[in-house]
Amino acid sequence: MGAGNDPAQILGRKKLCYNGARDALWENYLKNAAYKVWDLASELLGKPITKNNLRSILEEYILTPQQEKLILVFNRQQTQDKHKAKLQPPEFLEFPGRPVPLKSQFYVELTPIESRIYQEISQPGALLDIIAPWKMGKTSLMLRVLERARNLDYRAIVVNLQQADSTLFVNLDKFLMWFCASIARKLQLPLPAGDYDWSKYYGSKSNCTAFLQDDLLASSDTPVLLVIEEMDAIFSHREIADDFFALLYSWYEEGTYGDSNSTIWEKLRLVLVSGTELYVPADVNRSPLQMGLTIELQRFTKAQVDELAERHGLHLSSQQLEQLNQLLAGHPYLVRLTLYHIAQDCITIEEMVSTATTDASIYQHHLHQLLGHLQQHPVLAAAFAEVLSSPTPIKLELKLASQLHTLALVDIKDNGVTASCELYRQYFQNMF
Repeated sequence: MGAGNDPAQILGRKKLCYNGARDALWENYLKNAAYKVWDLASELLGKPITKNNLRSILEEYILTPQQEKLILVFNRQQTQDKHKAKLQPPEFLEFPGRPVPLKSQFYVELTPIESRIYQEISQPGALLDIIAPWKMGKTSLMLRVLERARNLDYRAIVVNLQQADSTLFVNLDKFLMWFCASIARKLQLPLPAGDYDWSKYYGSKSNCTAFLQDDLLASSDTPVLLVIEEMDAIFSHREIADDFFALLYSWYEEGTYGDSNSTIWEKLRLVLVSGTELYVPADVNRSPLQMGLTIELQRFTKAQVDELAERHGLHLSSQQLEQLNQLLAGHPYLVRLTLYHIAQDCITIEEMVSTATTDASIYQHHLHQLLGHLQQHPVLAAAFAEVLSSPTPIKLELKLASQLHTLALVDIKDNGVTASCELYRQYFQNMF
């Protein structure tokens, strides 16, 4: 057997050949990776980068603010690339017919709004007024505010004014008794009617204040977050609304007096949730809406829509994102509804746009709900028809503008009222 045919030598040559091929592949991979690095660095710095000029160019950035910017941009680009590489269609798609659950991947964090809310409720005697029209995500947000409060060991209570019978809004005594009884039931406290005479001596506002101070705040070792939802339900009952606002304002003031009771009232953190800010109490100087932090929920930005699409396993082109934005103007519920149907392969964006206002529309049920409400309120429908017929924003009576804004049908700006999105404009122009 010749030396060239020795099995050991043959195996050795194969091993050398394999190692050489492997080294060559690795070398090519490093070269390709290097080219990508040069390309990314060139793009970030706005000038061509090679291995020969890399050091001299980077020296321009050393110990300068641009160095930090370069690192931040580079890291963000790397994070986005990794995210897109891992993007997979979700195993389960949530139909957007209810509040977004706490652990849901389809919840879009409302930065910096949420950070401001969380910071505010940590302050003694805090007061927030959150404005969120219908289907704009207020309940989903409130779930997270309540979760944050519980994580801070706060006692958290939600009172929804829509749960009050219409007969309760006829009399302030009845309304405040219901209000206190609702709080007592949620916290499993004794009903206040047994301790306070609501018809004599002090009056219902004083009795309601005493219930909160003595039975709720004084007995609590931790702050109390009181969320009052659907404030709009009281707006049409003018006298009761003005008295209730004055009462809330007095609670807000109690925490600032500096007397023996102020430390008790500092425990109270009030969050008022309504669909509009257009209610003006008779005495605007004694309204909590004029004193606390006011936050209005905003529509999704294009970047947020793009991010939400990716969470649905969708890659939308810039043209498709623009189509969505033009039709829906970032309306949170309508955007989620659209992405849900597209992800289910029920419809394409092009089909969605072409059928948006027809009976085959994925928005049919939502639009019919709004139409039914307007048909039950002809004066409101006439006001909205006036908005739709005008090419420019118009002035409306305050009450009508408020009601339309609560339904998210209009946007209100300094120069007047206009339709909030093209979908509503097209659909209701055909209906009226």
